[in-house]
This record gives sequence, structure tokens and C-alpha cells, in this order.
Amino acid sequence: MSVGLEVTRTVDHSRRRAHRIVVRGELDLSSAGVLSRQLSETCEEGAELVLVDTSEVTFIDSAGLQCLNMASKEFEGHGGRLVVDRASPAVERLLELTGLVDRFRDGHGADGAHDYDTTGENAVGRLSRNGR
Repeated sequence: MSVGLEVTRTVDHSRRRAHRIVVRGELDLSSAGVLSRQLSETCEEGAELVLVDTSEVTFIDSAGLQCLNMASKEFEGHGGRLVVDRASPAVERLLELTGLVDRFRDGHGADGAHDYDTTGENAVGRLSRNGR
């Protein structure tokens, strides 16, 4: 059972409609709908780049992963991009185990991503600390 999920969003219209969504708490079956709705609304508003900050996600299960994966496909279908930024250890580990790290990292030079810190120690793709 989830203890709760908090989702906040900020928009930077000067950077090609870049959005940052910060997720805090447990992202699981009982809470994934909250994030899914926020991501769908963001896509419908025409966001070109969405950075999902998961640094404060304490738990993620397959429903949370499915939420991120489906949203990523939705954004790509509209010409946008979703990047998992500042992955918590729980999120980073699940992305490693499922082989989805590359889907969510900012390896495609998405316009506007360089204006945000996507290179920190916990950014998806910074997995060298365990030898990978």
C-alpha cells in the first residue's frame, strides 16, 4: 500500500516548452495514476521536453515503470521527449534491471535539456559507480 505520492510541475516557456515534474514518495500501483494524469496533461499542453525528477522516489514497482514507459511513448508520438532526471537509487536500479536505462536518459541531445542539470551523480545513465 502506498504512503502517498506528491507530483509538482514547473514550466519554462523560454526553453521550447520544457517542463520539470518532481515526483516524491512511492510510485506504485495505487499512486501511478496521479503521475500518469499529470504526464498526459503535460503532453496535451504541447510539452516538447519533460524532465521527470525522481530523486525523492523511495519505491517504484512495475506499475510505476509502466507509467513512465507509456508516457515516454506518448511524448515521442507527439514529437516530444521524456527524460528521467536525477534518478533515485530505487528508480535507477529498476531501470537497470529492466534494461530501460537508455530509453529514459538524455542521450539524444533533446533541445533544452542542456539548460537543466541532467548530468548529476543520480542522472539516469551515470551508472559507472557499480562498474557498468
